[in-house]
Amino acid sequence: MKFIIFKYIPALYIPFMANICVACTCSNSPGTFIKYINKNNVIFAAEVIEQIDLPDSGHQYLTYYSITKLAVFNWYQNKMESDTIYYANGSGGMCYQSIRDYKPGEKLIIKSDKSPFPAGLRYGQTSNSQLDSFIGEFSGKPSIEYHICDESILRYNNNKVVGNISINYNSRKRERERFLEKISKKWAEKLFEKRFKKPQKLQKMSRKRFDRIMNRKCKPNNNIPK
Repeated sequence: MKFIIFKYIPALYIPFMANICVACTCSNSPGTFIKYINKNNVIFAAEVIEQIDLPDSGHQYLTYYSITKLAVFNWYQNKMESDTIYYANGSGGMCYQSIRDYKPGEKLIIKSDKSPFPAGLRYGQTSNSQLDSFIGEFSGKPSIEYHICDESILRYNNNKVVGNISINYNSRKRERERFLEKISKKWAEKLFEKRFKKPQKLQKMSRKRFDRIMNRKCKPNNNIPK
């Protein structure tokens, strides 16, 4: 799995990139949630509590633009110091993932990394009482983030886990299209149009089965639920 190096540029350097066209390119992405699990990943199930925007302080060139408050109800790996944690929503152009569009009450299973948020938000900004207050409020609180070059978000509802868990149906169809393109571009284009018009098919799995898989995949010393 590879993604553009801009992912690792600290937020404090972003103000100097205002005139640079930045894009994120992923290659060899895992395609499923369980294919790539790092021992440092923070993995959990949580409910969305609140979506919180950053104060309007000219932060458009920074890495993050909002945070999501989450209430964790199950830890799979690397339990944090609190069950109330904050997801730093970042720019896709900088290779950062976002859960900004999920509504309060929705339940998710998330793979993430610990985040330095809100470090760097003040750099390059003029004095701003709102931003200072925001940084003061969230400094020291458990925060996470993740990049977009991996399957890291699953939905959870009625004891069912939904998403690209161990199978990515869309990826399989793309592979078929690439194969057909070598034979007939016309056939490949028709398949693409057909797939594009239909809602994306997602894998569904019982919570019990998903937990068994995670117990095997996660590190035994990293707070796997029993």
